[in-house]
Parts: sequence; structure tokens; C-alpha cells
Amino acid sequence: MTADLDFGYVPPGHLNEYWPQASDLLRPILDKTGVSLDETLIDLRRQQAQLWVAMGDTMKLALLTQAGDGNVHLWCLGGREPKTWLHFIEVIKLAARHDGFQKLTIKSRRAWKRIFPDWEQVGDELEYDLWG
Repeated sequence: MTADLDFGYVPPGHLNEYWPQASDLLRPILDKTGVSLDETLIDLRRQQAQLWVAMGDTMKLALLTQAGDGNVHLWCLGGREPKTWLHFIEVIKLAARHDGFQKLTIKSRRAWKRIFPDWEQVGDELEYDLWG
């Protein structure tokens, strides 16, 4: 059984409400990439990155996206209980398609290919053609 979760984009004016919980989920991934939480928050405030969250009693997912070159890159994802929020990637697909983007991309790890079998491996990324 999965909990009811709300999912959505966090506008820059609401970052202070969500950032404390989101940063806890994102910290382990960002630490591995060498990107600081402070740098990430600056990018979010400048709208150079976007924060999406899934909330229930607690935050279950924090997802950072960056748009550019006709694609939306899912560049940092931290979460608990993936079965409760994995379906929200479909919302990102719809939003990206609505805004005219061509593809979603994600830095590939073996686990992602198992989770997203319909995404194509291109170099070290997985790609999903939004119009294919």
C-alpha cells in the first residue's frame, strides 16, 4: 500500500518552506558530485534549476531538474520509498512535453536502466524521447 502524496514544482518564492527537507534528501547525491547545497540553492533561486517534491506526512522525493538544449535533465534525485513516488516521473514528462522540450535525460546508473527500461542508453546517460 502506498501513501497519498502530493507532487509538484516548487516556485523560487517557496524554496524556504521546502529546502530544509529537500536538502536532507539531496545531500548524499550532491556530496558525491561535488556540488554544494549552497550552490544548488543559488541555482534554484536564479531559476537555473528546478525543485520538484513529493510530500506526504514527510517529504518522500526531492528532484532537481535543469532545462537546456531542448532537453530536461533530471540531475539529482533523492528519495525514500521509491514505489510511492516513481510514477511522478510521468508528471515531469507531461510538463516537459507541454513546454516543448524534446527529451528527458538522466545520468545513467545500472539501477536507472532497470527502473526505466523504455529509456535509451546514449553514452553515460539515459534518454527518453518525449515525442517518440
